[in-house]
Amino acid sequence: MVPSPSGCPSPSRFAPSPRKTRAREAVESSAQAGGYDEEVPLLVAALPHKDATLVDRALTQLCELTLWQQPNQREVAELGGPSLLVQLIKSRLRFVQHAGSATSGQQFTGPADQDVDVQAVLKALNVLMNLSANDDLATRIAAVPGCVNMLVGLLSHAHQPLAVYAARCLINITHSSPDAQAAALNAGILPPVVAMLLGSSPSPPPASDDSYAANAKLACWLLANLTSSHGSRTREEVLAQPRVVARVVHLATPGSAQAPVVVMACAVLANVARHSPRAQSALADAGALAALADHLGAPGRTQPSSLVLASVLQALSALVMDHAANTAALVARKGLAAQLGALLEARTSPFECDSDDSALVLAAHCLVHVLGHMLCNGGEGSSGKSATAAAAGGAGRPAAGGPDVVDGRASVMVREEQQAHGGGAEASSSGQGQAVYISLSAAARAVGVELPAVLPMLRKDSSEALSPIQAAELRHQVSHVLLPKLRSPNFRAAATAAACIYHLCAACGGPAAREARRLMADGALVAQLLTNCGSGDPALALACLAVLDVLSAEPMCVSVMMSSGWLQAMMPLLGHDDALVRRWSERALCSLYIASGSGKSPTSPSVSVMEH
Repeated sequence: MVPSPSGCPSPSRFAPSPRKTRAREAVESSAQAGGYDEEVPLLVAALPHKDATLVDRALTQLCELTLWQQPNQREVAELGGPSLLVQLIKSRLRFVQHAGSATSGQQFTGPADQDVDVQAVLKALNVLMNLSANDDLATRIAAVPGCVNMLVGLLSHAHQPLAVYAARCLINITHSSPDAQAAALNAGILPPVVAMLLGSSPSPPPASDDSYAANAKLACWLLANLTSSHGSRTREEVLAQPRVVARVVHLATPGSAQAPVVVMACAVLANVARHSPRAQSALADAGALAALADHLGAPGRTQPSSLVLASVLQALSALVMDHAANTAALVARKGLAAQLGALLEARTSPFECDSDDSALVLAAHCLVHVLGHMLCNGGEGSSGKSATAAAAGGAGRPAAGGPDVVDGRASVMVREEQQAHGGGAEASSSGQGQAVYISLSAAARAVGVELPAVLPMLRKDSSEALSPIQAAELRHQVSHVLLPKLRSPNFRAAATAAACIYHLCAACGGPAAREARRLMADGALVAQLLTNCGSGDPALALACLAVLDVLSAEPMCVSVMMSSGWLQAMMPLLGHDDALVRRWSERALCSLYIASGSGKSPTSPSVSVMEH
């Protein structure tokens, strides 16, 4: 989600009016005494006031009060703040639109009263942007009559700051909201976004590289949101425009753009690739596969940041998912296995890295799983929405002591035997069916990636159990730092927290790591992970599913997961539109089957467990 910039627009200075109302006193007292939270209702009440000075000061305070402060955001929304802000913007735009249409260049010039209206619109957009950073409120803001249409119209405004703020608001509103995305598409958002991406905006091109990079980032971010829904027509429309595909591939190429632009370009490629095998082929033909793979270890280049690498790996996973030709092309690249192994080796301790490193570990493991799944199945993709995982999960029994665990994963493969349920056999030429669950170690061996033998948690040697102090520190980290973030209404922040939890329980080895996973057997944590799986956000669902997959290796965790409604939460995800989410929901259900410790599922004779 888009945070507010470091500072809101500078307020215009006016001589105070001799007449003071209660609303004016609230604005002035909050500015002087800092008692902002208590004054939020009065600040909102000041928005429709006729006194421009009062409105300006109220907006200035609200810009600060709504910046990542969820209680204040909710209170403003409950008091009808979004509707008042939209009305304010519309009323002031009648001056701004006229001045903007006659203005050339990036500098806005005009009479003093018109400048006041521009500042008011910018501040109102700033507050709207802060409110929409809360995913719980974004859908309500999108439903305000005329809001989305107004913001889409501002994307083509001649006054560049208005277009930028409108784009930021739309980024927040369209994040993980198919309804808001559809509303934006119906309002005609795609042409101005494409124009912004290609550098042919109605306004003159930015004078500085920073402005140009900002435009490219905003355009890619909007495209990433608009292509995130599986049923969105934007994926097909992007594919149908070779210039757009070429531009996004260029921005994702090493050295062609700043890191934030590369991250968003990778997100666009990942979303479009999920459209169909035809989309995967088209993007590979356009050079996307080669451009992304070049980030992993091009000689003579500085290694990208962890966030860039995580985005690259996520896009690669989408490009090769169940696509034999793309998988073969990627695996055939010289040094790929060594490059992936080096990335994992470099990120050894969750407590010595930041959230970007955790996202990188999760993305690297995901790519290894996707490639390993294809290679273990002879290069053949999955047959779609498999019923195997549902059948395996049907055992519904608590763990009776799971199998040996390596790197947090069961060292087994679950294969679907090609047998008709009626008893007639149609054996494959190899005598084995398709592997549904493949451990991380097995997938890594198939790809040729050498996983680090032991990844330290709190110190270089994790061969011993955690000390009481270390266990207490880990428990505090999970319960008081990561769990609150996991509950955040901002899905991006919650997904980041889930990636950190995954890093803690999956990227560590030895007795210390196993004890760490047992410490995760917390009902509140597991319940929140399961809740987030149904959030509707694919990135958040995938991260939480990955955590559940690893935790299922510990019998203590499995019992907590079962009592928290694990099966009920997983079943709907088996039909998820996103192939990666679907795959990991199948893995989570197969984890339950593996944790039961049986060689055969009593409810599904077509599933067997094989050592690998």
